[in-house]
Amino acid sequence: AAGVIIIHETDAASYPWSVVQNSWALSRFYLANNIVTKSGLQFQSWISNEGAHKLLGLSELPYDKAISDASKRGFTAIPLKLKIDISFANEVKKINSKNIVAMIPGSEHPEEFIIYTAHWDHFGINLNFKGDSILNGALDNATGTAGLIAIAKAFANQKVKPKRSILFMATTCEEQGLLGSQFYAENPLYPLNKTIAVINMDVLNVFGKTKDMIISGYGFSELDNYAIEVLTKHNRIAKADRNSTGGGYYRSDHFSFSKVGVPTISLTSGNNFIDASKIDIINANRKKVFGTYHKPSDNYDPTIWVFDGMVDDLNVYFELGYMLSQTDKYPNWNHGIVYKSKRDEMMN
Repeated sequence: AAGVIIIHETDAASYPWSVVQNSWALSRFYLANNIVTKSGLQFQSWISNEGAHKLLGLSELPYDKAISDASKRGFTAIPLKLKIDISFANEVKKINSKNIVAMIPGSEHPEEFIIYTAHWDHFGINLNFKGDSILNGALDNATGTAGLIAIAKAFANQKVKPKRSILFMATTCEEQGLLGSQFYAENPLYPLNKTIAVINMDVLNVFGKTKDMIISGYGFSELDNYAIEVLTKHNRIAKADRNSTGGGYYRSDHFSFSKVGVPTISLTSGNNFIDASKIDIINANRKKVFGTYHKPSDNYDPTIWVFDGMVDDLNVYFELGYMLSQTDKYPNWNHGIVYKSKRDEMMN
């Protein structure tokens, strides 16, 4: 391909066009020697759904038919009989950014690892926003990074030390395409066949206690069983992501490890709140907070944020990792899951 244009559809993506404008209109980062720079690709672009309708309208190709045909196996390219002129000037810079890693050695199997991940990066400054243009990323993902530190402290204070090593990794450039976690997965500090599991935290619960937690990619791996056991102990339940078609599973750091075969689990906030008397207020707060996604308004708000639900969830994250650190089992992907073959290959 000489170029790629992504058509944004809000329902399918689960976020509005404004998020694309806010998040992808600035400088883009890539790993050195990545597949894009090695290819003949000359440009990348996003286009809104409305813009795609106009573009295909110029070619007299009905948009709905084009999308329907393209979604079927065996589809071949259809000439639009259009010409396009594109020009731009890019400046290429080399930068360094760091994953931050800390380890608690295992008492019996220090060569085996459970990894906790949470990304520390956000989008910096975006002058397209008038007034406050600093994107602090309080919910996404200062909450996860704070949780990572809290769990590290909990492990360090345990009288009965984990038998397996625990690796805590604050990843960089997640918002740029999971680059920090991808780099580690492709250049691991420790062997992937000795990496038992990756537990990812991205956007923690700031709304209150829930009876449930969501597992993104529910049913993918045997790690679900461990999480269910921990949740059951606390009289809580695990649920699948009710918007799994939104692609959330593929947009956080655990996915970099899934692609290379390491079993992963990404637990997120539940939806079944214990204090039903406040559900209208909670729903209004959630709408307001989630409306700050990738905007300067993603700040800590003491009038909304509460931490009792986050504490409950962090206990689950901690106990899940601790349980995995005390067993000698190697959880795997479930049968039929595409990542299983890579795991099986690395373990043989």
